[in-house]
Order: sequence, then structure tokens, then C-alpha cells
Amino acid sequence: MAAAKEMKKDGAGGASCVSCGACLSVCPAYRASFMERLAPRGKYALLSGVSADIDPDGPLIHETISACLQCGACSAVCSAGVDTCALVRRARSQAGPSSLVRMGLELLDRGPVSGTGLALRLAGRLLSGLSPLLGMVQDKRGLTEELPKGVKGLPRTASGPRTALFVGCVQNYLLQDAAVAVMEFVPWGVEILEGQGCCGLAALSAGMEDMALSQMERNIEAFSDKGFDILLTGCASCASMLKRYPKLLPDGHPMRAKAEALAGRVMEFSSLLAEMARGRLPFSAQGGPRAIQPHGGKNALQVPCHQRYGLGTIEGLKEAASLLGIEFDMELGCCGFGGTFFMRHKGLSETIRQEAIEECHRAGIDTIVTTCSGCLLNWHLAQRTRSGPRPLHLAQYLLNSQNGSHGRG
Repeated sequence: MAAAKEMKKDGAGGASCVSCGACLSVCPAYRASFMERLAPRGKYALLSGVSADIDPDGPLIHETISACLQCGACSAVCSAGVDTCALVRRARSQAGPSSLVRMGLELLDRGPVSGTGLALRLAGRLLSGLSPLLGMVQDKRGLTEELPKGVKGLPRTASGPRTALFVGCVQNYLLQDAAVAVMEFVPWGVEILEGQGCCGLAALSAGMEDMALSQMERNIEAFSDKGFDILLTGCASCASMLKRYPKLLPDGHPMRAKAEALAGRVMEFSSLLAEMARGRLPFSAQGGPRAIQPHGGKNALQVPCHQRYGLGTIEGLKEAASLLGIEFDMELGCCGFGGTFFMRHKGLSETIRQEAIEECHRAGIDTIVTTCSGCLLNWHLAQRTRSGPRPLHLAQYLLNSQNGSHGRG
């Protein structure tokens, strides 16, 4: 798509790295490898031309730009204002994804069996990193196709804002229980609108700007002018991407005004929970917040990178938990998933994840609670290969607490 070539390069803005090293302490890839080349300042040196003797099309560059989780931690601490994530995305776009990555993502997005578990199975044959997921896939249509349109999570028990659900890929095809739990937590009902698809984050991160733009346009069209007040999603990463639509669209794009209106309505589940806890929206549980009873055992809250650095809503989540009387025994950071990162750098990804799991074991953690679909999927994959804490989406955790049972994970 020609317009995709004009997509804004949100990022570096001319800032220059001063090699202070602040990014080293927060970069998951560096902390797992201790390789300067994989640190944000190392990537900057390679990609900005500081190291002139490096072949820009050589394997060293390709390995380096693929070893980035796009978490945004480095940009958050950079006093010079360098956006290494944007620099990496630019390099990925110029280099282009591998043919297998492109074929796999296109199969999921627009293939002849897109919208089914079969599409994910076929993509898994192309993308070796997806193979661990195949045991979790059923050959059925996604949640958006399987459920009647306009489905209500619960019978309407309270008046509230008209709310549409953005399902997202992982909850649509793999972890549907998490999406259902999000819907069930909203007493005024949630609608699933037709035409929605992937938020575009995977394609954007892989350097496939043409596909990302197409996915953005599809979602803007699906949700615009439908009369809803809140676009709710159970995934912090999807929410972060949806809110970035206006910034990512090319200058003069005809959908810019619609994108801005859409971004203003996006609400990630924990933000909805915070509004309920503050009394600004009707609470779902009978008896209000007091109906939430914490789980037995010890529980860790894993804060997704896109919630911490993209949405910046971690304090609201903590406030909501405090108002609900819920205390987590530990807070975890990056899980090591990072989209294609866990496929291209399986060893580093597992190192990051395993470090967090071992920290949980030392603290006697029984349950990991998160708000990101990719993180939740990664914890499920860990549980399939070894014993570890049980993963739950925040909505599942709260509903199970309210019902006095652990329910399905």
C-alpha cells in the first residue's frame, strides 16, 4: 500500500545518544545477554552510523534489530530523548521482515482461512517460534466470529456507557476465557462489533508498515460512527497501540479525525476497574467492591511493558487494587515475550521469563496476574513446559475471587 510508505516515523526526533548507560539497567535484552550490542545504546551506535565499519545489510545488523522487545523502557529513562524503539522499527522497515514472517502474518491477517484456529496452525508451520502455541489452538473460529454480534457479558443490571469490546488476536483465538471474563465484569453489557481485527502492533513491530496501516484502517472503520462511549480491551498492548493510531497515520490521512475520536474512547480493563473503584462507573459485583475477596495463597502482579511505558496507567491499577482491598505479594516486570522476539531469540526470551518464574518460586507465589494478552500467553506457555505459578488475567482473578473459586485459568 503506497500510503504505508508515508507512515510517520514516530521516534528518534534527531536526538543523540550520550552513552550514559541509563538504559542498561532497564533493557530486558541486555540484562539477559550482557551484550553491549543488544543494549539500546549499542543498537543506536550500530544503526546511527557511528560504527561505520559495520555492513548495514549484514547479519550482525539483522540480528541486532531483531533483538528488541519494543517495550519502551529505554525511551522512558533516556535523558537525551532518544527513542531507540522507533530507530529499530525504522531499520526493520527498511530491511523488511523475513519472507516466512511476512507469509505467516499475512496468512493470519488475510489468508483464505483467516479467523480460524486452522490459520494459526498453518502459520505455526511457517514460524517455528509459534510451534509451542499449537497445542493451545482449536480448529474453530475466533471469538468475534463464534459469538453472536452484540453479545452481552452479563444481563444488564445497571445503566452505563455504551461499550464495545476490542478482542485482539490472542484472546480471539487462544485465550478466549480472558475476553469472556472482561465482558462478564461489565454490568451494563458489552457489544462485539463486526469488522475488527488485529490492532496492528505485531506488523508494525516487525517492520511491515503496509500491513499495520491496513489493520489500523480496518479497525477505525469498524468502530467509528457506531455510537459507543467506551472501546474496552482486555489487553494493555492492544490499548497502547489503539491510542497511538492518530500519531501513526500519515499526514493528511482521511481517517485522522476518526482515529483521534477512537483513541479518546479506548479504555484498558484495569482503567475501567479503576473508574469502578472510584465510584465513577457502576461496579459489577453484587455488594460493590467489598464483594471481591482476595485469593488464598500468594499472588504476583505482572505489569506489562506497554501498560507501564505505553499507557502509563500503572498507578491507576495500583490505586484500584488498593480501593478494592487487594494486595499483591510481588510486582513483576517484563515477561520476555515481545511479539516476534520470542520467536527470533527464543533463548533470551526464555531467560527473561525464567528469571521471573524463579523469583516467584523463591517468594512462594501461586498465581501471576497480568493485563496483557501476550504476557498471559507467555505465562501459559511456561506452565505447559514446567511447573510454575498459575497465570490469570486480572478480570479472571477478580471474578474467581468474587465467586470464591479459582475457576479456569
